[in-house]
Amino acid sequence: MGAPRSAHVWSTFPEGLRMSNAVDPTTPPDTQLARTATVTISIVVLAWFLDNVDRALVAFALPVIGTEFSATNTQLGLVVSGFTLSVALMKIPAGLLVDKFGPRRLLTVELIAWAGFMVLIGFSSTLWGLIALRVVFGFAAGLMGVSTYKMVGERIIPRWRTVGSSSIMTANLVAIAVVPLVVAPLMATQAWRPLFMWASVIGIVVAGYVWFFMPKPLPIELREETKVSHDDDLSAWRLLRLPAVWRFGLLAALMNLITFGLFFWGPTYLIRERGVDPASTGWMTSVAFGAMGVAVVGGSLLFDRVFSEKPRLLAAPALLVSSLLMIPMVLAETAENFVLFQTLALVFSGFADVTVIGTIMRRVPTRAIGAVMGVQGMGSFLGGFVSPLMIGYISDQLSFTAAFSVLIFTTALAALLFLAVKPDFLARRLEKVVV
Repeated sequence: MGAPRSAHVWSTFPEGLRMSNAVDPTTPPDTQLARTATVTISIVVLAWFLDNVDRALVAFALPVIGTEFSATNTQLGLVVSGFTLSVALMKIPAGLLVDKFGPRRLLTVELIAWAGFMVLIGFSSTLWGLIALRVVFGFAAGLMGVSTYKMVGERIIPRWRTVGSSSIMTANLVAIAVVPLVVAPLMATQAWRPLFMWASVIGIVVAGYVWFFMPKPLPIELREETKVSHDDDLSAWRLLRLPAVWRFGLLAALMNLITFGLFFWGPTYLIRERGVDPASTGWMTSVAFGAMGVAVVGGSLLFDRVFSEKPRLLAAPALLVSSLLMIPMVLAETAENFVLFQTLALVFSGFADVTVIGTIMRRVPTRAIGAVMGVQGMGSFLGGFVSPLMIGYISDQLSFTAAFSVLIFTTALAALLFLAVKPDFLARRLEKVVV
């Protein structure tokens, strides 16, 4: 009986490659792979947790910033949307850069820039100065997502990759769930500027961890699920001409409208419209997005075990149910009912979220992940740009009820669009793409 395939493949690599992620050369191959995956995911979780500290600080500071600068909801929407627009515009260039230079350098640069901008935001003295800082900050922050997904693609074998990718999404949502529990009480009792400045220290620490502890990439033979010839044309420009790739970007935009809209405007709505104490908005936000994080984990397991060849059968019904649950959410007459139906809507949205990224991570060769995830990331943050600004403007002109109602229709539209998603959107040769 022959040796396991992973052991055989590992034995064919040069010694330097085999030792790059292991301390002991006698360690079984699967143990070495698991160690590399564990360290990689720990770095990803830290990076995304930190990235969401900024978003939570902004979300819970919006009412205070609005009062300090006498800003309208539309102007407050620009504080969020200006940042997310520049993040979106940076995603495709970031994907090309990470494919060329690797995620270690790009992610370290992003984290150092993150720390610097947090200090500058703390010193901002005018509303338009704050908005300008957020816009410039967004270009640096745009390096984050594609860098972490490229890390997963290079350092985690395909059969573990969806779980690795869902770890990114879960870390994102856990941060959204946990950080408000700390930030909301602090924002209710402390000045908002020092909180941004102190957060910069954490950014420097995480940047050092990324630089010194990120594992080296796995050999290409271990990280490709489908054998792809080195002669295949996987140039970024050819990838960007594929309709299927842009379809994923549009899906990401539609699905992110609900996440960004409810996260950034939920606390302000609860405080202004429902009279909720600012400190209490922390646990209300935490419950909703913590439940969504659990749903992402469940969705990743369902995708891996049942729906990897038929993602539409998981995502489309989940998004349709999510849109229906937002109807009683927008009609809720109490804060508690609003949070209840918000939570349920986000849970079903979470089941669908992993299918876009899971399909890309399972089907795209690692050397092209940056470019494809750049399109997905751009779509995601374009949704993040539109949603806060749209809700701010509609709530100024009409009401929060009208603003949140728009999310019902955009989520239902995402459910319909998912029916066009096919897992084999990228064949061995690009001219065989199924669109």
